[in-house]
Amino acid sequence: MARWTAIAVVFVGAAALALWWRTRPVPTASPEISRAASAPEAVAPTALAAPLCDTSFAGDDGPALLGYGGEVLKRGLSGSTGTGWTWLSLWATWCQPCLAELPRLSAFARRHAGHGFRLALVSIDDDESAVRQFVRAQADVLAGASEVRWLPPGDPTARGRLLKTLGFELSPRLPAHALIDPRGHVRCVREGVVDEPELAEAARLMKLAVAR
Repeated sequence: MARWTAIAVVFVGAAALALWWRTRPVPTASPEISRAASAPEAVAPTALAAPLCDTSFAGDDGPALLGYGGEVLKRGLSGSTGTGWTWLSLWATWCQPCLAELPRLSAFARRHAGHGFRLALVSIDDDESAVRQFVRAQADVLAGASEVRWLPPGDPTARGRLLKTLGFELSPRLPAHALIDPRGHVRCVREGVVDEPELAEAARLMKLAVAR
């Protein structure tokens, strides 16, 4: 009899435990916690967005660049006041990616010349005759440039100072680019070719209205 009584007690206890588990109160998250869990993760804004810039600067944090040095081989777009942004592009006649992107840069500069925008093409060729020959033969390609300069290898002060200011090595990966704001501060630096997505990003950055 005692054994059956013990079994009955165990059975009743198990049933009571099961009933309590099913009917126990379940805590709920507060509205604030629920909203925080469902809210998308905030993304911190950046000064300048990819894919354009390898290095970017906000406002006057960028290094000041007041001149490029070298020898002016060609001037163009005389109507450009130079009061707006400047796109400085380092290139060379032996750099095939440079030559492939020059028409895109030139067309971009011509579209935005009315905003005071300037395109400065700075060659770091070692052979001056190669640069001069290219400038004469490709006048149409270079028509959008405000100026074409050549930095002689025998002038390490001008070439070295410019490359150092832009944060490049003495032998940068060409083409290389810098966007300079109207106050003369570098705002964006990039090594590598720019294509239409990067040009569109540059236009947004410089707040240039697309000519129609």
